[in-house]
Amino acid sequence: MNQLKKHLCAIAIISVLSVSCFSGESTDRAMITRDTFIAALATHFGLNDSELNNLSRRGYGRNELITLILISKKSSVQLKEIIMQRDRDAKLADLCGRYGISYDNILSESISQRQTIDDQLSNTHP
Repeated sequence: MNQLKKHLCAIAIISVLSVSCFSGESTDRAMITRDTFIAALATHFGLNDSELNNLSRRGYGRNELITLILISKKSSVQLKEIIMQRDRDAKLADLCGRYGISYDNILSESISQRQTIDDQLSNTHP
């Protein structure tokens, strides 16, 4: 049932984006959803939400951001440095290998952290 709710939410967000893009309406509602997630992500990891918002606007996805944050934390390398490497087309698996981190473990933890943040948001924003 939880999976169904997630899929329906994703479809609803895509629908809002599609309708607003083709009708010329503002995508403010969709941006509010994304900004809310980014704010929760920043709070969850104790990071600056304006920096994460900037990365989000540059095209970094939610799961990708979580993965990059985890690589940064596990490697003790600043997130900015990890991002610079990613901007130069470093693959996530290569970043993990460079810092002696299990890529499979990072992906599993990313999924878990994403679920935690999504659950927090669904409990505070019905």
